[in-house]
Parts: sequence; C-alpha cells; structure tokens
Amino acid sequence: MLSVDSTIVNLVIGSGPTGYATVLSLLDQGKKVFLIDPALPLFPSSSDSFQVTAQKGLFGSTEMYRVSWLSRLKGATRGIPYSEARGGLSTTWGAGLQVYPDKHFENWPCKGRGMQNSYQRILSQLDHVYIEDSLSSRFPWPTGARTLAPSESRLGKFGCLTAERLFTLKKILIGQARLAISQIGDRKCQLCSGCLEGCPYDSIFNSGNELLRIAESNNQLQILSGFISEIVVPTSTNERFQIKIENTADKISILTSENLYLALGAIGTPALLFRSGIVTSKISIRDSQVFYAAFFSFKRMDDAAGTSLAKLFIVNKKPEYDEFHLSLYSPNFEISKRIEQKIYEMCKVKIRIPKLIANRIVAGIGFIDPEDSGKILMEMQDKEIILRKSINPETKKKIQGIVGMLTKELRKIGLFKIPFSTQIPDVATGFHSGGGLVELMKSDQNGFDEFGRLRRNGKLMVTDASTMPFNIAGPHTLTAMAHAYRNAQIN
Repeated sequence: MLSVDSTIVNLVIGSGPTGYATVLSLLDQGKKVFLIDPALPLFPSSSDSFQVTAQKGLFGSTEMYRVSWLSRLKGATRGIPYSEARGGLSTTWGAGLQVYPDKHFENWPCKGRGMQNSYQRILSQLDHVYIEDSLSSRFPWPTGARTLAPSESRLGKFGCLTAERLFTLKKILIGQARLAISQIGDRKCQLCSGCLEGCPYDSIFNSGNELLRIAESNNQLQILSGFISEIVVPTSTNERFQIKIENTADKISILTSENLYLALGAIGTPALLFRSGIVTSKISIRDSQVFYAAFFSFKRMDDAAGTSLAKLFIVNKKPEYDEFHLSLYSPNFEISKRIEQKIYEMCKVKIRIPKLIANRIVAGIGFIDPEDSGKILMEMQDKEIILRKSINPETKKKIQGIVGMLTKELRKIGLFKIPFSTQIPDVATGFHSGGGLVELMKSDQNGFDEFGRLRRNGKLMVTDASTMPFNIAGPHTLTAMAHAYRNAQIN
C-alpha cells in the first residue's frame, strides 16, 4: 500500500526519457512533483500474475518488461507488453542523439514552438558527446555545453574513413554520432533492470537513475512505485484525478492529484487511456520503421569489443528531406553471435566466427520515415485491449532500396554489406515510435489539443511520443524529450 499525504498537485506517470523530461520541466517551474515508477525488481517472484520478458533485442539490449495480469495485451499481436521497466533504458541512446531543425516541425499542430529552447535545456542536463563535422550545419547543435568523449577505444573514429574516400560519396553524408553518456567512469552496473550484452556500463544514460539522483538532492521530487491500473477523470476541473494503483490482484491504492502527466510510452499511455475509458475509438501506433544490416571491413576497426555505442551516422545528401538515418557501431561480440545464429537458421550449420573476422564486422541500425512504416492498431473490446498488425507493403520495398544504395556507397569507403544480414522487424516486434493519439488531436471534446492536453479537462496532459505527428527518419528520443519538456511548460 502506498503511503502519501494529500498534497499531490503534479503527478507524472512514467520514468522513461519523456517522464524524466516532464519532471525536469515541472521542477524548473518551481513545482513540487510526484513520480510513479514501476520499480521492477531484477528477478521478480514467480507467480501466475507476473512474468518478465526480454524485448527490443537491438544488438545487445534485452530491456526488461513487466507484464502483469492487467497489462497483457491480446489479439493478433498477442504477447506485446508495454514497458513497465524502471527507467525505460532506451537503446536509442546507443544509436545516437539527434537535434532536428525547425523545418521538421512545420506540419506539427504546435509548429514546433519552443522546441529549440527545450532541446537546449535537455542537453544541458545530459552528459553528451558532440563533434563538429560535415553534418553540423544541417543538424545544428543548440548548446555549447558538452563533455569530452570517453577513451578513443570506445568512441574513436572508424579506421576506414579518410578524406579522400569520403569525397567519393555521391548520395550520402557521414558524421560523428552524437551520444548521451554517463561520466561515472568506474564501470558500475547502471541498474537497467536487464542484462545488456555488450553494455559499456558507464556510458549508458538511464532516465530512471537520473530521476533517483535528482530526488536524492531535491526534496521537490518524490518517487513512488506501483502499477497504474486506471485513472478517473473528474467531471469538474475543481476536483482531483483519481489514480488506481495495483501491485497485486487483490490490493488497490488510490491517489489523487490536481494535475496529471502521462509518459508511459507509445503503447503504455494509450493502453492506460483505454483501460480508463478516456479513449474509446481505435488508434494506430507507428511501428517497424527500423531496419538492421551488417557490414565487413577489410581494415580492422577500433578494438571496442563489448561496446554498444554508435560511432557514425549516415543520412542522404538531399537536404530538403531526411529519407533515412543509419547509425554504425564498432565491432562487438553480440553482432558476430547474431550472424552465427542466422547462419545456423539458414543452413543448419554451427560455426564460430574467428576474432580476426569479428573485429571487422560493423553493425548498422537504420530508420526510415514513419510514414512508410507499419502500424499497430489498438482498440478495446469486451474490456480487453486488442492489438492487430497493419503491415505497409511499401516498408520492405523502401528499406530494400535504401540498403541497396547504401551498399554501393559504403563500398567506396571500404565497408561491404554482409549477405542476408538485412533484417526488417515484423510489425509490433521492433521500435514503436508513437503517434497513436495524433488523430484524436483533430477531433472533438474527447480528443487532445496540440500540446497533448485532454480537451475536456486540460489538467491531464500526455507528454510522451503518443502525441507527436512524426516525419522524422532517425532517432527521435531526444525530440520526444524536448516535446515533453516544452508541453509540460504549458499548464
């Protein structure tokens, strides 16, 4: 049972990157904030009510999810949980940070007002690596505050790149990855609630840990724990929201709050809104805009085995449209293990890739425009949340065209695509980018305004990527954080 007094004015639900940004925004306004964090134990007790599943296997990440009897999602995509992981460790940090210019927000309902200031504020809080390069003018960095890069063996340049080789590239631009890191420096476990194969320990930023650090030094933030089963919206703005919290099937706590900020993620927030009867119509969540590929270099890369941080990012040369984004990683053992598994699946032959070859394998994680991706369709039927896949036949065609072009271009700098290494996750098994509530931002009183406020009661605000009208072909977590920070300034 949660124990808290009756003075909750601002309650944030969700401790991932957007929850962190929301809390930071409210604290900057001098407000007292309560945050509900699922506080998932590493190995929860085995029972019929709870299970732990490993999801998001992005080159080493096995982010842990909590799936309770309340959060099981059924239908054609049965088994997809929404994240109840403490802190929402995001592999996007490994893939890189990206700041987008104002033109990316021209078609957003809010026109991107205040996004650049929000980017700057978020980055001022994060230790991050930024190196001036040929892409700096296209993706301008809004702050001069940055940390020095960790050791060269961890984030150094690829050995295959030379000015002469880069000059031969006709269709792509290559820049240094912009990364969020932690400067703890003693290789402690970062308490991510899951075992990260190849985790560099002291170089992964974790929003949940940062929130704990803030709470230790700032009594304006108090962190609670519990599973949110339902929220009740009051009929009058003078009344408080009721938040039902269940840690087991037979124990319920109820909190009340004047203002409520939802940041549970692309699937978690809509699921809670469905369970609470706030959203009743079918919604579609952008999905499957990520693809993977592996490349081989005859020149040995930096020996950074065990590191999952990106080093380079690649975009198309056309400045008017970011058709794709590809992050390249230095070699690590997880990539070679995956290739070994792929060979076994295809040929039923077990092989072991020698270290001499493994040190030349480069992983790529790519993003396409979410408009070209598939969707998860979510709705409520008979008091159960149902999810179905909506596969876009153009997704595969788009990715195959991009990978074909990249294959030709990267040969010029000595990187050769490994056959059959391209992977396109099925809808609902990859990256859920969000946008599920965007259509409801255009609707009647039951929808949301351009800043994610519930129209019939503006004291409830969605601050995560559920209200982002995507047109970003690249890592968008930093943008989602800026979006959350800016929107939490509105109330």
